Amino acid sequence: MKTKIFLIIIGMGLLFSVRAGDGQFQLIEVDSPVQTDSHGYVPNMLLAKPKLRLLNLASMQSDLLRQFPREIKSTFYDDRIGYEVIELASGQNAEEAKSQLQNTGAFSEVWFNYKVRITETTPNDEYFKYQYSLKNTGQFVDSNKTYSGATGADIKATDGWDWATGSESTVIAVIDTGVAVGHEDLQSKVVSGYNFIDNSTQIQDDNGHGTFVASVAAAETNNSKGMAGVCWKAKIMPLKTMNSKGDGDLYQLALAIRYAAEHGAKVINMSLGGKNDTPYLKEACQYAVSKGCVLVASTGNDHAQVLFPAAYDDYCLAVGATDANDQVASFSNFGPEVDVVAPGVWIVGALFNPKDPTDLRHYAYGDGTSYAAPFVSGAAALLLSYKPSLTPAQVMNMIRYTADDVNKTTYPGKDVYMGYGRINLKTLLSPYILQ
Repeated sequence: MKTKIFLIIIGMGLLFSVRAGDGQFQLIEVDSPVQTDSHGYVPNMLLAKPKLRLLNLASMQSDLLRQFPREIKSTFYDDRIGYEVIELASGQNAEEAKSQLQNTGAFSEVWFNYKVRITETTPNDEYFKYQYSLKNTGQFVDSNKTYSGATGADIKATDGWDWATGSESTVIAVIDTGVAVGHEDLQSKVVSGYNFIDNSTQIQDDNGHGTFVASVAAAETNNSKGMAGVCWKAKIMPLKTMNSKGDGDLYQLALAIRYAAEHGAKVINMSLGGKNDTPYLKEACQYAVSKGCVLVASTGNDHAQVLFPAAYDDYCLAVGATDANDQVASFSNFGPEVDVVAPGVWIVGALFNPKDPTDLRHYAYGDGTSYAAPFVSGAAALLLSYKPSLTPAQVMNMIRYTADDVNKTTYPGKDVYMGYGRINLKTLLSPYILQ
């Protein structure tokens, strides 16, 4: 029987309250790892460069067929590339044939016809096949085959990873409920953080939300287990401002933003929000940007106005949520402040259950803009690892302007639901010159 775990994080709605994003977690069942194909060469073809002194190609070809009647099926000279193309008979050993042809003295060099493939970096993590958000082939995203999407409705992660998989010197501060530092896909990723609730360095998660968010952004990747994170090599700085119920306040949030900026974070993820605008929160965001930080925040899950700090247009990337069909999620908040969207429905993440703190190897599905935001934080970390001299404003604009306008048929250009569109790591990281 498939186990389901439900975790609802709801803010109190008090003055100046902040809440972590609502989320529904469903446990993922263990399945076999993804298998990858090895590279090689076409087994029945060789390419050989005739020596310059050989002018009579037809005579050379006749000699080859006479000398190797069982080994060679056909041969012809392709003047488009200047090589003899030799097709071997079925079952022949290409390595032996290559050596024999080289020894004839007719060729200056003999080569295998090596295979090539599209440039796409695919990790070997066990549950990558369920992460449509990173690579959507229209696959079912769960082992029960209850939900699938549209091919290509993803952030083009495998194409982006051809250019960058991140750097250990890039730190993503996750302001949230803490992080389960011993989880198998996070234990090597966590750097020192701070707990602003009890003013200590105890940053252990007591809710599960922060662990899930951190894993989406930067889980240990290509390690043959668990899930893939967006930025493979980035480090996570847990800053705990939200309690076990998912509640916090703007004062502690402002402190955490400043702390992140002063302690080496390059990206700050805030999968949380409140309805109130205060000068001390805005000033904290402004300060972090002045220190070189890229701020990313979720828009909220009420299908209402964008929450703060995401609503600070000049300082934060406001991130809404889409599903596996590139449709905006029904719960995603909207407004002119929305910058981009990222997948936020049936998202795979690291599961931490505070009632069973020794269980550090399970994963779950979750919904919410909370889980869309770390895709953008991971994207920012990838870009900064690739081009560390970029300013926060440049990073924000590159993420905006390289997004796919997936709802352009109905809302062409920037709109209140998807902003500039769903993020695209291929266009973000490929070495194009933006006009």
